[in-house]
Amino acid sequence: MANTEVERHTGVDVEEVPSAAWGWSKENHTWIHIGGILSAIFLLCMLRGNHVGHVEDVFLILFAIGILGVVARDWWARRAGWYR
Repeated sequence: MANTEVERHTGVDVEEVPSAAWGWSKENHTWIHIGGILSAIFLLCMLRGNHVGHVEDVFLILFAIGILGVVARDWWARRAGWYR
């Protein structure tokens, strides 16, 4: 009789990716969050410049808020257990 259970792939095959044995093949969400926060800070630092109009300022602020919103949502979703 055939087995009805599905085999789950839990990780990266060490034969295909040798660095998986050291744990280098998984995403580190902490570093992704830090990178997003640093990117938003960089965008806000670009507000100080030699431009005259404030259209650029609006776009820089909106993109920084967008990045921080995505980082906050991902952090909250992982903390609440919505996804891994």
